[in-house]
Amino acid sequence: TTQQAYTVPTENAKPGPTATLAAPGAGDSITVAAINAKRYIDVTFESHDGSAVNKNTITVGAAPFKLSGTGIADLAVDANGFPIIVGSPLLLKGDAADAKKVTYRFFLKDKNTANSIDVFQAGSVTVTFAAGAFTAGAAVASTGTTSTFTIDPNAPGAATGDGSVNLGPLT
Repeated sequence: TTQQAYTVPTENAKPGPTATLAAPGAGDSITVAAINAKRYIDVTFESHDGSAVNKNTITVGAAPFKLSGTGIADLAVDANGFPIIVGSPLLLKGDAADAKKVTYRFFLKDKNTANSIDVFQAGSVTVTFAAGAFTAGAAVASTGTTSTFTIDPNAPGAATGDGSVNLGPLT
């Protein structure tokens, strides 16, 4: 089991909502081909004070996170460094109006589709969830957190071998 501790501003205050990586998960490894084929990350947003997550603060405006690290190759970002999201975030879990835990898929944009460089490359990617980027309840602001995943050419699921296929004699 995992235990988490939260820092609150005053005694008896409830913690603000948090965001965590759902896929790839924090600490996970994924191949370059797999993440560039998907070109998205899934994020779970969770309220810790019993109030519903305010979905509008997640789906309207800039992405509630930044991506950085050696695994970023050709990601389109806005003037403030937030990734440009293709379309609207897709709600995967938590569609009830009073959901206290929701998961969204964020489709990421390639900065320059005319070049041969994809969004990701081998390396580490840190996802920084900005404090106050989303809310739960009336106005309980989120706490800032970071998570990291690795893009590894040798991650499980990576292609192995020399690429040749031997079918044997065909009659």
